[in-house]
Amino acid sequence: AVARGGYCAAKGNTRLDGSAITAGSFLNLAFNQPLSDSHYSGATIAIFVAGKGLTCDPPPASFKRNGFASSATDNVPDGVYPLYTP
Repeated sequence: AVARGGYCAAKGNTRLDGSAITAGSFLNLAFNQPLSDSHYSGATIAIFVAGKGLTCDPPPASFKRNGFASSATDNVPDGVYPLYTP
């Protein structure tokens, strides 16, 4: 099985059929796929917002970056997703 991760689409990303993907859309891709698949070039790793989970939406204004989400508390791989908490 290929490990998958949450990414946020970049401007110019397309589906396999060539149709446009809206920039900022959440993508479920293989880890590092944006590095080798031109359809998703420039896509960035999603963020983890406490109380919401993985997202491409900006965190609430009162939330601050607090390291990275973890497998122990957030059920995601350690050190991958920036964590935002109140």
